[in-house]
Amino acid sequence: MLCLSLLRQCQAQEIETPPKGPAHLNAVLDDWSRREAAIPSLRIRWTREERLLAAPMEPDDAVEGGGAIPQVVELTTACELVVDGDRFRYFRNGDRWIGKAHRLGVAEEARAWDGEIYYSYYRDPTEKYPRGIIEAGPPVFDIFMHDVHSLAPKLAFRPLNSVFRTMLDPERLRLAERDEFVDDCQCAVLELIQPAHGRGKPPRIRYELWIDRARASLPLRLVAYRSEVPMSDLTISYRHDDKVGWVPTGWSFRRFGHIPRRPPWTTLAVVKEFEANPSIAEEPFHFDYPPGTMVGDKRAGTSPAFHVIRLDGTRRDVARDESSADYDRLIQPGS
Repeated sequence: MLCLSLLRQCQAQEIETPPKGPAHLNAVLDDWSRREAAIPSLRIRWTREERLLAAPMEPDDAVEGGGAIPQVVELTTACELVVDGDRFRYFRNGDRWIGKAHRLGVAEEARAWDGEIYYSYYRDPTEKYPRGIIEAGPPVFDIFMHDVHSLAPKLAFRPLNSVFRTMLDPERLRLAERDEFVDDCQCAVLELIQPAHGRGKPPRIRYELWIDRARASLPLRLVAYRSEVPMSDLTISYRHDDKVGWVPTGWSFRRFGHIPRRPPWTTLAVVKEFEANPSIAEEPFHFDYPPGTMVGDKRAGTSPAFHVIRLDGTRRDVARDESSADYDRLIQPGS
């Protein structure tokens, strides 16, 4: 369905080869800026269906509890992203494959940026307790390698936003001489220039963003290469909205099995709800950590001060001579 949707969209338009050069790149940046200005706030919810190869990557990867390892594992996750200007709130909850234990678990992640403080939360079935981080200043992370689950809507609506950007810095974008096609859509190719990898060697990983200039420079595909071999690709499908233009209907992500201990992985996301410019100014862009969370507060410096949320919801500071080994005692009311 994803590819057929793209095919229908592109067949309806006359394809022309756009001009190359700095003016073309500036036109792309102008398209993206106008798109962000037209949609200052949004809410998008989607479900994600994943298929991953769950075989061990090395012979000594023993499976706890015995039993045959399935070749393919299917996972389902629900996600939501809310954006208001530079503020955002992201949440996902769904299946997590625990390879060595040969079972499914539930993982939960939340992130929020209120313009001054960045909050993150992660609960993983392989860890003893959920973790949270509080930081001053905007989040600093590589959206391409560590935030792939919410990357498609960020590329679609906020490709140049300072909070989401990292490698999409205009100073590090270069227009390639060639064009590419996503089905019948002719795309210009933006190369994301990476720093050299040690002693002037070319970077191990490089990225290309394929954009449809006929539809206001929509990002259609992001391709990652490792040593010039395709490592992963993300392809986004859109529909036209009469009020705000093109909005995503879904996306697919594929990670190929070229990297040791990184199995092949495919994801198909389907947008369930999209709202442009909702009234969300009064909604909180922070969250209260649930009972049992170990929180590291980095606002005072690089070394975090830890506290835990007790089972009754109260806060308890963790002293310097205490550690995660004391967790079961620390979370008890009155500890």
